[in-house]
Parts: sequence; C-alpha cells; structure tokens
Amino acid sequence: MAILDTSEKTPSTGESPNRSSGMTRLVYTVQQLSLARDLDSVMQIVRTVARELTGADGATFVLREGDHCYYADEDAVSPLWKGSRFPMKTCISGWAMANKKSVVIADIFADERIPKDVYRATFVKSLLMVPIRTLDPIGAIGNYWATYRTPTEEEVTLLQALADITAVSIENIEVRNKLENDAKVLADLNDAGSRLWEINGFQEGLEEILRTSISLFKAEVGYIQLLDPEKHVLRTEAQVGLLSEFLEQLAEVSVKDSTSFQVHKQMAIADMRTEVNLPPQYEIACRYGYRAVQATPLFDRNGLPIGIITTHSKEPCRCTEHELYRMELFARNAESFIERCRINSAMQYLNLELENKVKERTSELADSLAREKEMNELKTAFVSMASHEFRTPLSTILSSAYLTERYAKADEQGIRTKHLQRIRSSVKNLEGILTDFLSLDKLERGKVETEPEGFDLKSFLSEIVEDLHPMKKEGQVINHLHHGRREVLLDKKILRNVMLNLLSNAIKYSEKDIDLTSEVKDDHVVIIVKDQGIGIPDEQQKNLFGKFFRARNVNGIQGTGLGLNIVKHYVELMKGDIDFISRENIGTAFTISLPG
Repeated sequence: MAILDTSEKTPSTGESPNRSSGMTRLVYTVQQLSLARDLDSVMQIVRTVARELTGADGATFVLREGDHCYYADEDAVSPLWKGSRFPMKTCISGWAMANKKSVVIADIFADERIPKDVYRATFVKSLLMVPIRTLDPIGAIGNYWATYRTPTEEEVTLLQALADITAVSIENIEVRNKLENDAKVLADLNDAGSRLWEINGFQEGLEEILRTSISLFKAEVGYIQLLDPEKHVLRTEAQVGLLSEFLEQLAEVSVKDSTSFQVHKQMAIADMRTEVNLPPQYEIACRYGYRAVQATPLFDRNGLPIGIITTHSKEPCRCTEHELYRMELFARNAESFIERCRINSAMQYLNLELENKVKERTSELADSLAREKEMNELKTAFVSMASHEFRTPLSTILSSAYLTERYAKADEQGIRTKHLQRIRSSVKNLEGILTDFLSLDKLERGKVETEPEGFDLKSFLSEIVEDLHPMKKEGQVINHLHHGRREVLLDKKILRNVMLNLLSNAIKYSEKDIDLTSEVKDDHVVIIVKDQGIGIPDEQQKNLFGKFFRARNVNGIQGTGLGLNIVKHYVELMKGDIDFISRENIGTAFTISLPG
C-alpha cells in the first residue's frame, strides 16, 4: 500500500456525520448545485460533499462513456485514478452502473469483482459505489476508506441521495446548455408555452400547438392524433392544411400502424419516396405529394403515450438533432396543456356534457339548414342551366323541322339533309345532357360499380381518338404518345367515359393541337390530356370540379357544368386521383393517376 500523504490530509476516523447533519448538508448541496453552470462545478461540489457525508478518505466522480468508465474527478488523501478510463466490465463503478444499484465492499481484497492490481497501489481497503441515475445510469460516485470498514445503511442512503441530486443537476445543465445555444428558440418556446397557459379551449390549444409545431419545422401541413384507449386507435383531433380526402384517411389510425407511437420516440424521414415499408398514413401522405415527415409522441405524467404530433413537407427535408430536440421540449408544453385540459374536463363533466348536447343540436340544425340551402342552390342552378341548355337544341329542332317541310322539291334535298343533320346534332346534344344527369345521379346514389378487365391501353386510347375525329376543328390534331407496357386492368367502360369527357372538352375549348400522353409503370397508370385553349381563371380553379360550374371565359360554348364533376367521381370510384394545371389563355393539363 502507498504511504498516505498526511501533510495536508489525514485518513478519517471511520465515523460519519449523523443522519440529521447529513440531510442538512444535502439540502445545502441542492442549493449549491442549483447555481452550478457546468459539469466541472458540479464535480467540484460533489467530490467534496461525498467525503463529508460518509467521513470517507477519498471520493471519485465517474462518467459513463459508451462501454467505458471515465474517472473524471476525485478528492482523496492520496491520488487515485483521475483522468483514467477503464472498460465497464473491469471496474466496480461499471458494475454499479450495469446493475443499476449501489455496491458495498468491506474488504476489496476479498471480493472477486475488484481488479486488485489496480487497487493495490492505492490506500483503499473498503469502498461504497452508487450509480448516478439508477434507471439509466450516466455515471457513479465512489467513497473509499483506508481501513476495512462496512458503510452503514444511512451512509449508503445519503450517498445515493447525493447521486440522485447530481443526476438532476447534470440533466439541468445539459438542458440549459442546449437552450442557451439558441436564445431565440428558447424565447419562442417560452412564448408558445405562455400562450398555451392563456388558452382554456381544448381545440383552440391543439390548433396553437399544431401551428407552433409546423413553424418549428417550416412544414406545410400537420395533424395531432390522440389515443382512444377503448378502440386502440389514434384519432385525429386537430389538423392544419389537410385536404378533406386526406383527413378522411386519417380520421382513425390503428395504434399498430404508428411506428413512432409504438417505439415511444421521435421519428423523422427526409424523403418518404426513398423509404420502404412506410406506415399506412405515410403512404397516403406520399400519394398526396408530401415528401418529408417528423412525428413526436406525447406522454402523460406516468410516461404512457397519449398521442402524436405529425408534420409533413412537400420537399425532402432532413431534420437536425437541434430541431428535433426543440420539438421534444415543446412537446412537454403540449403534454402539460392536454393534461390540464383533461383535469378541467373531469371536474366540469356534467356541465360540458350539457354544453356538448346543445352544440350537437345546434350543429345538426346548422347542417340541416346548410343542406337545405345547398339543395335550393342546386335547384336554382339546374333550372337556370336547363332553361338555357334545353332551349337552344329544342329551338333548332323545331325550326329545322319546319324548314324541312318547306323544302319538299327533289332539287332541295341538300337543304333538307342539312336541316336533318342539325336535328340529329341537337338530339344528340340533349341526349348528352340527360346522360350527364343520369350518370351523376347514379354516382351520387352509389349505384355504379367497377368491373375491371384486362385490355391494351394504347389501342384503347387510339380508338377513342379516332371516334372523336368528327368533333375536331379544322386542322386540329390529337397527338397520342404511350410509354411502358400496354396491358392494364381497369374498368374499360368507366375509363372510356372519363377520356371522352376530357378529350371532348379539350377539343371544345381549344383551337390548337391536343397532347394525349399515357404511361404504365409499376402497376400504376398515368394519363395526361393537355390542350392549348382558353384555360381556367386562377380565382375560379378551386370550383372546377363542382356541380354546374362553368368558368367566366367560356364565351357561350355549350355545356352543363357537370362533366368534370362526373369525371372526378369516376376517377375516385377507380381508386385514382385527378389533378390539373391551368393558365388562362394558355391552356390546361389534366393528369389522371390510377392503380392498374
């Protein structure tokens, strides 16, 4: 054993402070550690207090570094191992961390866990080692004596209490350091937290949480899902920017389909198109054009998951660790708000139940009034359209029939033929209007079912182009280009109606050539119809697929305003999507995507 340096320090008498004085020292230590701003300050305080609490001859402060123990600091009557690193499995501090509990060794030379060669050159004969944070140890605090001695239960308790206090202090410093790296973000988060405390309405608070979350990641859309424990599903309680079709898909999502919720930690994907085995809701988001995603789970005060905050971006975007950490901090504010609202809800259950019933009845009345208003508007639109669209062909039929009787001579056959053609054209126009009404009625009543069959897509589209030849204007050409394999499995009749509608519109509203492009790739069919016509005014594009909608620039061109509404219904019936890009006086391009 090394000779003890007694010029400045002397071994203890083996007597430790009593419990009362030890607790008093711990209280004072908490005050000291609360003022510590870095790890060195924490270690300086702890190494001194560790000796005082137990009357030990030495104390050491160990930090975990992966699978190694780093002896970061010490306070002892003679040098120990400050600055050294040892594998966890070879030292007693590693044993305490691995087993998540304190260890008392009254005789280091009699315990097989002790690397005796390492201790032989020191004064140590007995020791006490406790882990810093027992759940997930980040280090250890050791006490050493120059005599064979068994620490009392009170000493073990006091040193473990010191270790627990130290863990909190280290965590506080880590949090403080991260926050101090971005003072503006800290201010923003504090403001967001303050705003939440000023909000009493649950839905209003969720929307505020969501807006802040979207802002943190500069995302476009987002939603909050909360757990319904009875159904074992995540239910969307708030959303920003989601299309109604997308929102319907997310109304209820099985817990097993949410990876982030299952593993209880954040999840971020820079580009969902490059990922395989995506959760169902992410696949849906990808189909709607979103590329990046981050999801942060929410927990209750017992650490049980209660929900999840998800944001999506249209462009690929990799979240930084700092951004994810900020979101985790904000999630704690969100959890506090949800918990507060749920407590208030429980306290005011009877009043809220009555209020909800009133709101429900009011909502039903509003919905009923809205439906009645919609029906009245549709009736008005129908009467207006019918009076206009039926009058013209009927007038043509009457006038042509009258004139046909007047031209009865043999040499006037050409004139009679011309008027008969006008009658046939007008009848066909009326037939088209009635077909539109009947088609829409069947679609809205769910009377149309798909009957997929295999066929050659290229030949199918070529036949439609040929059928439309009589409709084309002078010099007008439909250019058809096909890519990929030709065989598809779709409802041929429904697809024909869709293509006839889109191509006839392109012919009707354009004087120039029309481009028809089709492609089949990986069981996915994409068809594009592009014209160089009058286009759709920007302010009216949102109404394009509505019933009876006709743009302000149609300039008397005949139509019911039902065709595109029917097309959208047909495409959705085939489980596909339809989108468009249009510029007034330049043209319009419709894109249909179908599983095929």
